[in-house]
Amino acid sequence: MDEHAKRTFETIADQCTGCGICAEGCEHLQNCGDHLPDEIAKILSAGDPDETVIDFIQKCSLCGMCCELCPEDLDIAGMVQTARSEFIESGIVDPEQYHFLWVDHDWNAFSLYRRTYNMDALYADLTQNRCNVLFFPGCMLTNEGPHLVQAAAQCWARADKRSARRFSAAAPPFTRWAWRRGPKIILKGCGEVSRTGVSAGL
Repeated sequence: MDEHAKRTFETIADQCTGCGICAEGCEHLQNCGDHLPDEIAKILSAGDPDETVIDFIQKCSLCGMCCELCPEDLDIAGMVQTARSEFIESGIVDPEQYHFLWVDHDWNAFSLYRRTYNMDALYADLTQNRCNVLFFPGCMLTNEGPHLVQAAAQCWARADKRSARRFSAAAPPFTRWAWRRGPKIILKGCGEVSRTGVSAGL
């Protein structure tokens, strides 16, 4: 286990009070039984996670609700991301089982969904090469809420004729590229857009 992972787990284990407020807003934590973040962190620190902890780490959507609810302002989602990396490094999880989600391949779950439901054509009128407002809705909003994306784009267009949308989550390198395209504002429709470091969507 590397030092970053060790510090991450120890911070949660030491500072989490076990109040359970985070679990009130998360069905995945509710399914962990007595395993609240402090206990999960201790198990992860020991390097021998049980099936309940592995299941939680893999199923967490990284929505950030736990972080928002935590009265101690702990980065529980960050703990989950760190644990995922550790699971891959230690061989607990085989990354190949997620091959269908790898967006750097032409065929992935997102591209299949878009092609099946003609999503690219649906958003064609919103995509521009240069704009003042650049919107990264994230993969789920792009695929599951096209009417919301359209409504948001229309709202911004009324305020600024050069607003546009891109079909990708803004991983840090992509965000830097985006700023060079000239927008004055970059809007994110997903709390994980910059945190994950993984482009998702188109």
